[in-house]
Formats: sequence, C-alpha cells, structure tokens
Amino acid sequence: MVEEAARALFHQGREIQIGLSELLEQREMIVPLYVRDTDRILAIENRAKYICQPASTKDTSVFAPAITTYWGELCVHS
Repeated sequence: MVEEAARALFHQGREIQIGLSELLEQREMIVPLYVRDTDRILAIENRAKYICQPASTKDTSVFAPAITTYWGELCVHS
C-alpha cells in the first residue's frame, strides 16, 4: 500500500508525503485474494478442513465470536 501510495503521488506530481488519507485511499483499491480467486481459495479451504488440527480447544464461552468463512457463512464444526 505504501509503494502504491508513493507511486500515485509521484504520478500526480505531488510531494511524496504519505499520510493516513493516502493509505486509506490505497486500501479501498485492494481486492482481496478470496474475491479475485474464489475457486482456488475454496479448494485450499476444503483440503485443509480434513488435514489441519485446531491449535487450541474450541472456545465455548459467551465471548467467543461465531466462526464464519471469508464469505460470511456460518461454519459448523464438530
């Protein structure tokens, strides 16, 4: 993001002083990988589902957030 912000300022002929507004502008231009390459990410997610082990026990406290995928659907884990 910093590199892209600097490049944008340079091409606009402005002084290269990168601030929060320039970084936020660049953040808005980012397209996440799971949006650009959904099929590949879903394939990785599906393969990992049967191979990976959780790093810790399941959090069943009232403070635990619902587990969702990148696509916002609720995951059901056993």
